[in-house]
Formats: sequence, structure tokens, C-alpha cells
Amino acid sequence: MLHKIRVSAIQRLCVQDGPGVRTTVFLKGCYLACPWCCNPETIHYDQNLYFEKNSQVCGSSKICKRCVVYGGCQPKEHCLLGAYEKTYVDYEVNDLLSLIERDMSLFKKGGGVTISGGEPLMQASQLYPLLTILRQRGVNIAIETSLYAPHTNFDLLKDLVDYWLVDVKFQFGFISYIEKDKYKKDFELNLNFIQEQSQNNCLYRMVLSQQALPHTEAILKRLLKYQIPSLEILACHQLAANKYKQLGLSVPLFSSPSDEELKRFSKYINDKGIKTTILNL
Repeated sequence: MLHKIRVSAIQRLCVQDGPGVRTTVFLKGCYLACPWCCNPETIHYDQNLYFEKNSQVCGSSKICKRCVVYGGCQPKEHCLLGAYEKTYVDYEVNDLLSLIERDMSLFKKGGGVTISGGEPLMQASQLYPLLTILRQRGVNIAIETSLYAPHTNFDLLKDLVDYWLVDVKFQFGFISYIEKDKYKKDFELNLNFIQEQSQNNCLYRMVLSQQALPHTEAILKRLLKYQIPSLEILACHQLAANKYKQLGLSVPLFSSPSDEELKRFSKYINDKGIKTTILNL
């Protein structure tokens, strides 16, 4: 399956994922496991998670005996009652390309394709032929990434990318993990390239939870250390809580800062020389 691209979802008419109106492709798999992740189904590349869509019908019919849940051989996602939905599809490059090109008229008006995740750089080799074709056809390509990925993966794709959306991982509760992470050096190499070659085509973002607020100084220290010039701040939210429940996972305990707390944090970082904006989704 390694030649195929493992996709969790495709969303059209996106306006917050890069310049213009875009088609965003969410890939499965990530090197990190942020405890506030809003796409929990994308974290594990090989894990067969399922959305429980109609739990009230599960086990209600004789045909349920065919399902692996009840000792049968039929995969969950083949449920005839629609009780489960698989969280990814493996696409051949040409098949995914055909789906993306349905929006070519929008791309010609200043939009493009954004590859998100999960961590898109995990599937760099699978993405390379797709992005090469899109590039040849004049499609604007953006990648949303934490940059915590092997530099070899980043190096493979870097010349095919027009715009970077960098998810800054300086959130409370994760800083010490990141600092020790085996991809820390890769992160620094990847970030250094962007800052030298693509700074004008890069947007830095950070999710902020209420639990992070007492650690504002630690966050600022890292922003300054890595010379982040500007920052788009998103409030941590509970919109993914239902996803966690459907997947049978524990719902994260991170909570949203108040509007006033968000503004106060933004102003503090801004006053220290890092231009900030608050993104309201």
C-alpha cells in the first residue's frame, strides 16, 4: 500500500487553509500525538479506527453475526446497516488527482490544494508524484505541517510547495516532549529552510488552550528562540469531542480560553515583537 496515498478526508471550498478557495486533503498518520488533536482519526497510520455512526442498530439484526464484532468475517466498514465507517481510503495517485481536479476552475481563480493531516510529510514519497503533476498543471500547493518529520521527507517535497502552514507545537504539556523528540533536529533543519527560502509564503499557527496560559513565558521563549516573526492563534475547542467518542477514545481535557484570555495572550506576545492575529473558526 506504500505507493498509495492514505487519505482520511477531502474538504472543498476551504478558505482558511492558504491563499484563495482551496481543496484540503487530510492524510492519515502523524509522528506526534498532540493531546488536543482535533483530527484523532489521523494520528495512527496503520490503526484501523472506525466512526461509530449508528450504534443503536449494531447487533439488532441476524446479519450482524457476519461482522467481526460478533465473531464473523465481514469487516466493520462493510456493515449493511451503516453502523461503522472506516476512517481512511487508500488512493492511487491518478484517482486522487481526478477528485482534486474537479475544482480546477477554483484553482485558476487564485485557490489551490492544501495537504493537511495528520502529518503530510509522513507520506512524502507517496505525495511526490501527485504534487509533481499538480505543479506541472499550475496548481498552487500548500502543506500544513508541524515540521516534526524526517528532513529527507521534507527535502523531497520542499521544491514542490508554494505555501507553508506551520503548526507551532509550543503548547503547554507538550513542550518538554517536543524538546526531547527524535525529530527535534529535523524540525530545526526544516524550519531553517522555510525561514531562509519561503518566509514570505509561510503562515505560523498555534492552538492555545486555557491550560497553556500559565506557561505563556515558556511559549514566548520558544517563539523567540526559533525566530517566529508572526503567529496566528486559534483557541483550543471541543468540536472534536464527538469524534473521540465515536472512535472509542478518551476525550481530551483541554478547554478553550475565554475571548478575554485569548486577547490578553495575543497582546502580550505581540508586545514582545511577534505580530499576532486571532483566527476565529
